[in-house]
Amino acid sequence: MSTNARLAPVRGGTGDAIDDGSIRVDTRRYRDPAYARAENDLLWKKVWQVACRAERIANFGDFHEYAIAGSSVFVVRDSETTVKAYINACPHRATQLAVGQGSFGSGQIVCPYHGWRWNLDGSRPTVYAERGFPNGCLQASDKELHAIKADMRWGWVWINFDPDAPPLETALGRLVDEPVDSLRLEEARLVWHRYVELPSDWKFAVEGFLEAYHVTQTHPALAFYRDYNPDSRMYEIDPYWGHGWTDRSEGVGTGGSAVEGVGMGEFLVAMNRMLAEGLQSHLTDAQLALQDDILASGVSLDDFPAEFFRRVEDEARTRGVEPPPRAAQHIFMFPNITFLSAFGNTLVYQGRPHPDDPTRCILDIYSMSLAPKDAEPTVPPREGPVALEDCPWVMQQDFENISRQRAGVRSPEVSHVVFSPIYETLNLNLHRVLDRYVGTPED
Repeated sequence: MSTNARLAPVRGGTGDAIDDGSIRVDTRRYRDPAYARAENDLLWKKVWQVACRAERIANFGDFHEYAIAGSSVFVVRDSETTVKAYINACPHRATQLAVGQGSFGSGQIVCPYHGWRWNLDGSRPTVYAERGFPNGCLQASDKELHAIKADMRWGWVWINFDPDAPPLETALGRLVDEPVDSLRLEEARLVWHRYVELPSDWKFAVEGFLEAYHVTQTHPALAFYRDYNPDSRMYEIDPYWGHGWTDRSEGVGTGGSAVEGVGMGEFLVAMNRMLAEGLQSHLTDAQLALQDDILASGVSLDDFPAEFFRRVEDEARTRGVEPPPRAAQHIFMFPNITFLSAFGNTLVYQGRPHPDDPTRCILDIYSMSLAPKDAEPTVPPREGPVALEDCPWVMQQDFENISRQRAGVRSPEVSHVVFSPIYETLNLNLHRVLDRYVGTPED
């Protein structure tokens, strides 16, 4: 699909800077405080975004706090199938109603300061000693919680501040009927959840996981200290909503290796080991044990991929899990989430601005694995901020790039960055759609 078609602005942007097919992006998008403020108003207060995994609020009354663009929000489970989201402030004197993660055990949202309360769905506001507000001075609207849009899909809880925003289903665009459903993320369970704080604009943190062009130089071990073929990872995009993905429908084991001169079996064996060590994700301990068993049995490297997939599927069935898809997926959800999935395991990166420091950003990292549909939710703690030197080595290499980009872009002489229209398609599409929300930096 062409990425150069002129598209109408979504909100406040012009749609003029990048829709003309340019590969250059103004660096003020990464360093200008005025542009960051515009993003807060025109992007983060307008776009659907993930607030948490549904496991975080699995039971009636459970809540989770989420902060973005200067605002604190909490999402709360108000029934088995629905959630609500509210601005995190009592309408009386703006006291924060929910802190971190927990449960409204009484089945009501209660202000800890003066005891105003509401049902979880926001109904039946109760004002303690309402006689203290005589002669109708307290209007009905003065007692209402400020609700915002909320929805659930793929096991994630989504919010949107904009009352005029399209439904989530619409905003997910082509993701709905193409790559994401096959990952069965609603059946996945959290293995771990960590976050880091990076000295960077949030876009650098997101862009670092949108292409494989950097693998040879940044991750030489993953490229076998040779040239990694960037043509092995090509992307499709949803040019209106900003999403993108690779779709290797044939599966990892049936195509060619991404490194010239390395057979697919050798590539898969080594890559499995390095990703498990270097990312602490992508394979379970059981799947690594299967790999060792297969190799010990004398199966040739040529036959290894097919045998590995067969054994992974058999092992899943023994746990009551429908076999995972064979396709390895790389999926980006605009504006800030990347999924890297293989063998029923998914690594998720979610970047966003730091709520208090515009020179930093937060990157949440989730490791997930498919489980039986009736499995109890697992809710490991959100660990962090994790020191960068304590992260797996592949992540450390990516974080070093992000820190250096932030240092380089500070120089006003650096007027723009350049993206490949072939290998960095997802990056360009991110900025193309960002341009339509926010516009270009002002001179």
